[in-house]
Amino acid sequence: MTANAMVAATRERRLDFSRLTGLAAASEVGPQVIVKTKEGRDIRITVLRDMSTGRYRSAYERLIPLTSRGNDHPVWAKTPAYRLCTATDLDDCLDAALREVSAVRIY
Repeated sequence: MTANAMVAATRERRLDFSRLTGLAAASEVGPQVIVKTKEGRDIRITVLRDMSTGRYRSAYERLIPLTSRGNDHPVWAKTPAYRLCTATDLDDCLDAALREVSAVRIY
C-alpha cells in the first residue's frame, strides 16, 4: 500500500493496522489523528502547514492525567518521544508521522 493510499484509508475511517504494528486504535478528529499505541499511550498527531515555506510538519501530544485536589483530569501535553516529520504534501507528512508513532516503543 502506498503512503497516500494508507492516509486515504485513514480519511475513510479505515486504517491498515497490519502495516502499523505498534498501533492498536486510531480516531480522526478534524485535522488531527488520535492513535492508541499497543503500550496503551494515547497520542494526538497534528500536521501543520508552515505558511512561510508551504511545507507540512508533524506535532505530537500525549494524553496524561493531571491531578488537582485529588481529581485526575485528562490533558494533552507535548511529547518529545517522536521525531519531527516534514513533507511538501499533507498526506505524506501524516503517513510519516503515523509510521513514526507506530515504530517507537516506549516502556
